[in-house]
Amino acid sequence: MIVRDKPTRLELAFAVRGSIVPVIAPRLLMLATLAALVVFVHHRWPGLVPELGGTGFTVFGIALSLFLGFRNNAAYERWWEARKLWGGLLADLRSFARELDLFEPERERRRELLRLALAFLHLHRANLRQLAGDPESTR
Repeated sequence: MIVRDKPTRLELAFAVRGSIVPVIAPRLLMLATLAALVVFVHHRWPGLVPELGGTGFTVFGIALSLFLGFRNNAAYERWWEARKLWGGLLADLRSFARELDLFEPERERRRELLRLALAFLHLHRANLRQLAGDPESTR
């Protein structure tokens, strides 16, 4: 199990690694600029921009919240399934180690087989995470 220090609220607020924020930031800034421009034009020249009610935004917000809720649940289910599969792999490796201890009399052979099984797990993890800098993945 990997134990890490609990991040502070400030670290969580500005965490970028693994976040979608760098991908959507340019579009978000463009949309915010466009919205500010529309508000400026509406205050400067009131008749130029038509008045909009809040009904459209309400309907759009409800649809968006349902869509995001379903996507969030699906993502969590994928993560949970991956966690269960990874736990199964670790449990199988532990069982393999116990079986080797029983059935393989040669100590060096046991160590080599366990080292290869552990290397398989690490290579599998590196492949799933698409880690290019892993020296073991180039063999």
